[in-house]
Amino acid sequence: MHSSGRKACKRLCLLALSLIVGSPSLQAAGDGAAGREAAIKWCARCHVIGDYNPTGGINSTPSFWIMARKPGTYSAKVLTFQERRPHASLEFDLTERDVEDIHAYIGTLKQD
Repeated sequence: MHSSGRKACKRLCLLALSLIVGSPSLQAAGDGAAGREAAIKWCARCHVIGDYNPTGGINSTPSFWIMARKPGTYSAKVLTFQERRPHASLEFDLTERDVEDIHAYIGTLKQD
């Protein structure tokens, strides 16, 4: 399978997972505490990450609180963020598990 085919297949799988974001089984797939640490390391320079940097971030980027409160808008975007502008042009050394953990962390913010 060509690289573009693998990317498309991965994207479809992640989008399918995003359809069940509200289910406990998907949220359990990631570790929210590990996701918070990954988010601080990789996302805090542009996004507000919970209580870590409440006045940080770039004005045009959604905070993790906003993402948590609008899962219909942001779930698929979180799971495929590495393919989206400007993330695609940045160098991230994240595993799929890291992305699941970040996604799980965002899910915990709904409770705040």
